[in-house]
Amino acid sequence: MKREVPKRSINQIIYILELEGRVAPGILKRSTLERYLYKAGFGVRQMQMYHDSRQSSSKRFCKPHRMMLLQGDIKYGMKLPSGKNGAMVRTYLSSAIDDHSRYVIQSQFYDNQQESIVEDTFRKVILKAGKFDACYFDYTDVLTIPIVCA
Repeated sequence: MKREVPKRSINQIIYILELEGRVAPGILKRSTLERYLYKAGFGVRQMQMYHDSRQSSSKRFCKPHRMMLLQGDIKYGMKLPSGKNGAMVRTYLSSAIDDHSRYVIQSQFYDNQQESIVEDTFRKVILKAGKFDACYFDYTDVLTIPIVCA
C-alpha cells in the first residue's frame, strides 16, 4: 500500500487493513507497522531518498506509473549437464521488468528459446502483477505469436 501511494500514512494503512478484514480492529499498532515498513525500505527518509532519486536525469525517460510499460528480453544463460547422459545444455533467461520501478516481475531459466517460454513469461507476469498498458519484448527471433497488451 505504501508503494502504491507513498504519501499514505501509517494510520491510513492500518485503517484500510482493518476495513479489508486482514487484521482485527485494534490489534495492529502504529509503532509495530512503522518498524516493519522501515525494515522493508518504506521509512520516511527512505521514501524521500527514493523520491529525490526519481528527479535525477537517469529517471526522466521512464514511464510515470507502474505497469504502464513492461520490458522483457531473453539472454543466454550457463550450460548445465541436464541433457541425455549428462550432456551440457544451454539455458536461456527470460525476464520481464516494469519500466517505472525497474522491478523484475518475472525471471526464469529455460532450456529452449521457443514461443512457449514467452507465453509462460507473459502468463506469470499477469498472475503476479496484473494487467499492463503496453509492452516491449525483444523476442524477435522466437516470437511469432500476436501479443495483445491491453
